[in-house]
Amino acid sequence: MNENRWENDRNVTETALKPVSAGVVKTLPSSLELVSSKELDSRSFSEITGVNDSYLQITWGDSLDRTMGLLLMFFLAPLLLSIPLFILYLDVFKTSDFSVFSFLISIFFCFIGYIGIKAFVFAPNGEVVRFCRNDGKIYRGYANRKRQLGFVVPTKRSAEIVAYDWANVRAEITKGYYATGATAGRLHFLQLAVLDPQTKQVIDRFIIGKKSFVGFADRVQLWELIRRYMQEPDRKWDYVPTNVYRESSFESFDYANPVSIFLRNETTPAFFIGLFGWLLSPVMALAGVSRWIIFHLTTAPDWRELDRTVFQYPEQGDEQKPNLSATERKRRVRWMWVWGLSVGLVMAGFVAIAVMHSSV
Repeated sequence: MNENRWENDRNVTETALKPVSAGVVKTLPSSLELVSSKELDSRSFSEITGVNDSYLQITWGDSLDRTMGLLLMFFLAPLLLSIPLFILYLDVFKTSDFSVFSFLISIFFCFIGYIGIKAFVFAPNGEVVRFCRNDGKIYRGYANRKRQLGFVVPTKRSAEIVAYDWANVRAEITKGYYATGATAGRLHFLQLAVLDPQTKQVIDRFIIGKKSFVGFADRVQLWELIRRYMQEPDRKWDYVPTNVYRESSFESFDYANPVSIFLRNETTPAFFIGLFGWLLSPVMALAGVSRWIIFHLTTAPDWRELDRTVFQYPEQGDEQKPNLSATERKRRVRWMWVWGLSVGLVMAGFVAIAVMHSSV
C-alpha cells in the first residue's frame, strides 16, 4: 500500500482495534510498516522536547498554558474569600443570628476557591512520554486527575510513571471538535493503544502530542517519526537536550517582561505586544509570578531514578545547564532594569503632576 495514502486518504485504515474507541477515524498499521515518506527530523514537531541516543521525549499540554488561568485566580481568590466572610459578617454582627444556609453558602464559595487553586496551581506539568531505545519500552509520566465543578484537578501531588512494551503498541488517529463562532471545526489527535500480547485486546489508550487543526496528516507523520526512531536504531538524529533545569524567579519575570518580549523578537507584532504589555505592567508582573508558581508547584514525574538506571547516555551532563547563557542573562538583566526604571519614571511623573496640581 502506498504510504502516502495513510496521510491523505481518510478511507485507508487497518481493522479497528478491539474494544473500539469512540472517535477513531484511522487505525495505523504495526510499527513495522512505513506510513509516510516525508523527510522528518528532530525539529519537525514542537512537542518533541528531547532526543538522544537513549530516548525520544514528547511533551504536550504544558502547564505554561495555564499561566493566564492562574493569573485569573489572583483576581478571583480575594473575591471568593471575601464573599463567605461578608455573608458571615451580615449573619453574626448585623442580624445577630447564625444561619446554617449562609454557612453552607460560605463553605461552597471556599470550596470553589480551593478547587480553582488546585486546578491552576497544582496542575500537572504537561504530559510526558519517553520512547526508550535501550530497553524497547515506552515510559509515560501521568498525573491522575478528575473533574470537579468543571475544573480538571490532580488527585495526587506526585505523577506516576508507567511502562509499556513498544512491541505491544499500535497507533490510532482520533477526532474531536472545537467551536468557531457559529460553526464548529474538526481537530485530530494521535492516540496510542496498548495491546495485551496474548488476546490482542486493547488494555489502555492515551493521547500523545498536541491536537492538530489542519487535518490528520501531521499526526500520521508524528507517528512515523516515532516509528523510525524506535525501529531504526542506526539512524542518527539531531540532539535535542531534555531541559530539566527549573526556571529561576528571574527567568519567570523575564518571560513576562514586555521590553524583553520585543527585543527577543524585534518584529512589528512583537513591538505592539511589548507596548501593550508595558501599559499593563502590573498584569505582566503578576503573569511572571504565576509562571514562577507554576514551575515550582505543579505536579510532575520524577525521572531521576530512571535517568540513572535506564536512560543512560553520554550527553546527560548537559541537561543540568541553565536555560540562558551568562552573556544572554546579562542582556536580559539590562532589559529588566529598562522595564523597571521606565515604569518607575512614568509613575514618578504622574506623582509630580498630581502634587503640582494639588498645590495650585
